[in-house]
Amino acid sequence: HVLIYRAFGWEPPAYCHLPMVMGKDGQKLSKRHGATSVREFRKSGYLPEALINYISLLGWSHDDAKELFTLKELEKIFSLDRLNKAPAIFDYKKLQWFNGIYIRKRSKKNIKELILPYLIEDKVVHNPPTEEEDKIIDGAVPLIQERMRLLSDAPMLLRFLFFDIESYSLDDIIPKRLDREKTLTVLKNVRTLLEDFSEHTDEENERRFRDLAEKMEYKLGDILMPLRVAITGSRVSPPLFGSIKLLGQEKMLKRVDTVISFLAQGKT
Repeated sequence: HVLIYRAFGWEPPAYCHLPMVMGKDGQKLSKRHGATSVREFRKSGYLPEALINYISLLGWSHDDAKELFTLKELEKIFSLDRLNKAPAIFDYKKLQWFNGIYIRKRSKKNIKELILPYLIEDKVVHNPPTEEEDKIIDGAVPLIQERMRLLSDAPMLLRFLFFDIESYSLDDIIPKRLDREKTLTVLKNVRTLLEDFSEHTDEENERRFRDLAEKMEYKLGDILMPLRVAITGSRVSPPLFGSIKLLGQEKMLKRVDTVISFLAQGKT
């Protein structure tokens, strides 16, 4: 490059050789490791500020304490003498962690705007969303904003609010410390608490479920996991109590009854 500049009689710029960027396997970063283009990252649901922040730390560091930097901050503090000579490792999980941080920094209105194209593309909602769908999304954003690492997580996290659950898995429903019969007993007791669930605050409901767990001599997670799966169809979901309230009393009880019947069918 320097020779070309000189051949044209131009003043060459100052060049800087940056360290190589490698995959976690120690090989040069390529498509087999994951997204490598800005277009792919954007389609996957990464925010620009998260990508800029993370990439700026590949082969460079400001200090050992701070990791989050705005573009303006980077403009002020970036210096070549802080570059590392060793190759940098592109860690997609670390990038997702950065993205989750920046998702939580966005306003709820903005997050709704950002996830809507993903919900429409996956046919979770209509294009444009109906009035009822729009209302559900408004209520769901505060729940999933704390859980999302990618904007593209939204369809998976919210599908249970718009569609019935087609089937359940025993492996998901039954906690490791319980068996089928014990899980059935848990859900029957839980259903009693759900009958007036909406009349209590989240704090009150949490206390009621803790009391039930203590009475049955189970851990709280063993009480809530079968309920979570009954409501959402998955062990991974938005906060359970908020999900129950968004789903509504009628649908919530119907799903719990479905899982109770499912467990009872195999009872010996």
